[in-house]
Amino acid sequence: MNHSISILERVAHINRFIVRHPEFNHAFHGITECMQKSQTYQEPIGSILHADGGHGKTLLCRAIIKQMPSYTTIVEGYEKTIIPAFYAQVPSPASVKSVASMLLKELGDPNPASGNTTQISLRLCHLLRQCETKLVFLDEFHHLFRFQKTTTKLNIVVCDWIKSIVNETQISFCLVGLSQFVPLLEMDSQLTRRFQYHYPLHALTIGSSTSYGSMFPFLAEVENQIKTRCEVTFDQSLNSPLITTQLYAATAGNPAFIMTLIKDSVLFALKDNREIITTHDFSKAWLQGTTAKVSLTKSDPFKMSRNILASQMRIAL
Repeated sequence: MNHSISILERVAHINRFIVRHPEFNHAFHGITECMQKSQTYQEPIGSILHADGGHGKTLLCRAIIKQMPSYTTIVEGYEKTIIPAFYAQVPSPASVKSVASMLLKELGDPNPASGNTTQISLRLCHLLRQCETKLVFLDEFHHLFRFQKTTTKLNIVVCDWIKSIVNETQISFCLVGLSQFVPLLEMDSQLTRRFQYHYPLHALTIGSSTSYGSMFPFLAEVENQIKTRCEVTFDQSLNSPLITTQLYAATAGNPAFIMTLIKDSVLFALKDNREIITTHDFSKAWLQGTTAKVSLTKSDPFKMSRNILASQMRIAL
């Protein structure tokens, strides 16, 4: 049992680093700049971070919040908690009280649901000022919609309340969610104006023989981090043309699925008392079916050449 735990702890080191590819960096700096503009311009500048599942939305939110950690300080003899940035999910179903209560909970309010809507809203604005909050991430923004059999309607009451909180506090809010719902936000032109800056995260690309895509530097850094943190090596470099193509075929460039395959491959090797990860380990990881939903091939890509993979995916390499 202890041996199994020690192996899992070793693999867990892979969860302790973030590889910031260009699109990730663009969103990171863009959202941070929206916050800085809000403070300097003294008007709220909002943003939208959107992507399909597994492309790094939550990871990016956490990376920004990590740069702005909460802390306590003493002001006039009293302890004060400062929360520069925090993350909350829009509950389902969304109501003014449920959203406000969720935000109050993240700010440490001992009774976040107590009081009527007006009282909760006033308490929220007060706490946001007291905690000197500069940035709020609101995830799962699709919960702002009501999905019916034939129509999709925006929850106008909650959206109007969000706009009022933004206007009252002058804080930069970032809506976080799936890309497919972004066009639906345009149902409310006032909401759209308050969240003008859009930051999408797409799948990593493989590129072509003349221009390598974003997967290559991403995998090079992943390999470097894993070698250092887990003290293992790969029999072929992760960013070699073959392995990169195989990983792309297995995951369609989805960063979360890429990391899942790599972690499982490292785990298989360590359980086999090996510290060199082979293509066979990747094959075993793929055969588990964890990436079946996104895999671009029906057969094991780690048993195919680049040419066969290219023909199966109908891309030019």
